[in-house]
Amino acid sequence: MKRFMILVLSVVALTLILSGCGSGGGGGDTKSLTVTFHFQASNDGNSPISGVKLGYTAPAPDTTQYTSPASGSNGEFVVKLTKAGNYIVNTVYYGTNTYNLEDYDATFTVPVDQADITANKKVMETVPIDLSQSPPSIGEIVETTL
Repeated sequence: MKRFMILVLSVVALTLILSGCGSGGGGGDTKSLTVTFHFQASNDGNSPISGVKLGYTAPAPDTTQYTSPASGSNGEFVVKLTKAGNYIVNTVYYGTNTYNLEDYDATFTVPVDQADITANKKVMETVPIDLSQSPPSIGEIVETTL
């Protein structure tokens, strides 16, 4: 279980450092970094995995606990980021399981760059997970600019 959490933490940290994570937001002229997370089974290369969510707090002074949408049947969810600063990822939800990163002393801070928000950048993070192993292992994350 601890190994699985470290793998999940590593994937989430790398993904978020590359693309950010935020509280979503607004319509109209609101600038945002749009991140599509795509979770897939790495043992066959293309089977989507549903039910993955992330829990986090937004940059100070906001102390609200946010939860991303769950990945759907296509293995994807979208997060719109509208505020630059440091986000703290503290929870991973997978199916019916909740992994509190504080229990593993594994919470982390993620800086989000204002330039990506201002540019309305859109990226997809493809996250391969091998469910044939126990605990599941996570492969290399691939970022694609959309």
